[in-house]
Amino acid sequence: MVRLVFIDMDDTFVGPDKTIPRDNLRILDVAAERGVQFVPCTGRSLRGVPRELVEHPSVRHAVCGGGALVYDVRSGRAIREVPISKSLVRALYADVRGQRVAFDLFTP
Repeated sequence: MVRLVFIDMDDTFVGPDKTIPRDNLRILDVAAERGVQFVPCTGRSLRGVPRELVEHPSVRHAVCGGGALVYDVRSGRAIREVPISKSLVRALYADVRGQRVAFDLFTP
């Protein structure tokens, strides 16, 4: 029996207009009724996960930052982090700083 479902958010569970279709919200209700945990996965930060997901009884955890962070959504606490080392960030910056590319860093 399925007990845990991971799903991508953008353009999968969340529509192109950044809203959650009504049928998808109903799926969350069915998951909660059956004791199935639903785990949204996203490149976003936890603050970027729609409130309807964070507050839903079937959602306990969220995978954020493209997999770099796993949160307990009820406490907002990161329970797993996979950071990039400072030396690697410096090396990447040294490689791209003279080029015409965007270079963004995000922290939890």
